[in-house]
This record gives sequence, structure tokens and C-alpha cells, in this order.
Amino acid sequence: MKYQRDIDNSQNPEELGIDEREEGIKCMEQKLTMHIAIAEALYAGVWEDAVAILELIRAGHSVETVYHAVCQLPGKVSNRE
Repeated sequence: MKYQRDIDNSQNPEELGIDEREEGIKCMEQKLTMHIAIAEALYAGVWEDAVAILELIRAGHSVETVYHAVCQLPGKVSNRE
């Protein structure tokens, strides 16, 4: 992730602007939501949902695209915007 690398490489993390930090947090939230949704689908035995999410990832869709697709899945704990 671009923002994490910037934080890791920065001598002084305070140099990063608030916008960059917020964007990094948003990206991490989306990635976590995506991973939670995959785990929920696998645990619940909803193979179609898990396969659909994995196919989006394999097709090279962005984290944001997969995140919004996950948010459309019914009945998930991670179904939030």
C-alpha cells in the first residue's frame, strides 16, 4: 500500500498530511472489510459469495470496487458504508 510505505520510509510520520493519513485509513478499512466478508462467506458456507469476491480480486479490480461489491452482499456483518 502506497501510504503505509510512505509512513514506513518517513523519518518523521508527522510530515504526512492529514489527507494522506485519512486515505490510508480508508484503504485499510476497505481491505479489512473485504477480508472479513470473505471469511464470513466461507464460514457461513455461502460459497457463491466467497467465489464472487475472489473472482473480483483475481480479475484485478481495485480494493474500492471489491469493497463496494461486498457492501452489496445481503446479511453480512460487514455490510456497511
